[in-house]
Amino acid sequence: YGGLQIMGLLETRNLDFRHILMLSVNEGMLPKQANDTSFIPYHLRESFGLTTAKHKIAVYAFYFYRLLQRAERITFMYNIATDGVSKNEISRFLLQLLAETDFNIKTTFLQSNQSTIAPEKITVEKSYEILEILINNYDSKREWSRALSPSAINTYIDCPLKFYFQQVAGIRIPKDPQEGMDAALFGTTFHEAAELIYKKLCERGNHILKSDLEELLENHEAALRPYIDNAFIKVFFDGKPEKAFYNGELLIARKVISSYLKQLLRYDATLEDLCIESMEQEYYRVTPVSAGNRQVDIKLGGKIDRLDTVMMADDVTGTPIKTLRVVDYKTGGSPETKKIEMETLFKSHKQRPSYIFQTFLYSWVISEIMDMPVSPALFYVHRSNTEDYDPTVSFDGEKVKDFRKIKKDFKEGLDGVLSEIFNPEIPFTQTTVSEKCSYCDYKCLC
Repeated sequence: YGGLQIMGLLETRNLDFRHILMLSVNEGMLPKQANDTSFIPYHLRESFGLTTAKHKIAVYAFYFYRLLQRAERITFMYNIATDGVSKNEISRFLLQLLAETDFNIKTTFLQSNQSTIAPEKITVEKSYEILEILINNYDSKREWSRALSPSAINTYIDCPLKFYFQQVAGIRIPKDPQEGMDAALFGTTFHEAAELIYKKLCERGNHILKSDLEELLENHEAALRPYIDNAFIKVFFDGKPEKAFYNGELLIARKVISSYLKQLLRYDATLEDLCIESMEQEYYRVTPVSAGNRQVDIKLGGKIDRLDTVMMADDVTGTPIKTLRVVDYKTGGSPETKKIEMETLFKSHKQRPSYIFQTFLYSWVISEIMDMPVSPALFYVHRSNTEDYDPTVSFDGEKVKDFRKIKKDFKEGLDGVLSEIFNPEIPFTQTTVSEKCSYCDYKCLC
């Protein structure tokens, strides 16, 4: 009279139960869907008295009704939800009970209502401990401080909470162990190959001769292959030449990088008096920021892809002026075509020009070091094969040939963002621009 037994239908033969709970009483489950895998046709089986699907169903019907014979209370459960293209149906045995018996049958439908739960907003207050972490990270007077990079500031403008996860909490996303070359590795490999080429060209001086560029282009891929292979060994094969093996994907990537390098060399061959000042070198500036009741000196800057000097025509007089260019290589994306205003650089929105902010910040750093015209340039390598291509960044409808003209306005906007980052009264909050969340590494945390 006590206990619970979990049994299959065939195990219940010749056993009686007072209470029965039968699950999955669906057509196809009870009776079982009959699959006659036999070389003997159905009519021959029927004529000679062999087992057929009808006989199997009849056996299941006997077991079913035999089980119910002396039970006091029986509960059947079945599922009528649609599953893909197939629809679940109640077993024919239950339909027969409903149609042919006068049992006291009670039918109940259970349905789970699924409602979308709105995620709770996450806000991280800047406690004393968090503010100390920020100051320790970026105060130039602290021993282990680092520079607040343009990418970190871009992250804060786009989503303060992501900045907290990344720069304060130190939650790092592990590298994807999948094999192959993603966009980031491809870009890094191109940067490395370009640096190797121009370091070789600068061995006799930083002035780049047009004849040297044309010689590399005339020898086609054979002249560029050693630089590309060395870049792959350093970036992709962990500095181990013995591991260098190019599968189909890497062969294609190597071919594309070679094509991009040719486009870069062709463009540089059109420039007059090109001088390479530095490649992949770090530049920093210190600026004071208020952090509550304290004044801290924050180090800003990072690694600039290329710093060079060229002759650029003055917009008014047309006179060639020696100009220092801050060049940032891009192997993906598209140049900004809309008119850029200063406010758009410091406000989060769907298509915020973060690349332009990055080159402007580097231009501000350089303009503080060198007293000469500074021009920011975004070199989209994959789009540089047109005759009139010009990587110079446009701002407010005009090419920026002397960053000093807009330096003051940019510094005001930058100071506003920095004071917000280090203001203990302003917490780290989630972005209101949902498009920023699509490919965010911290999406699951929110």
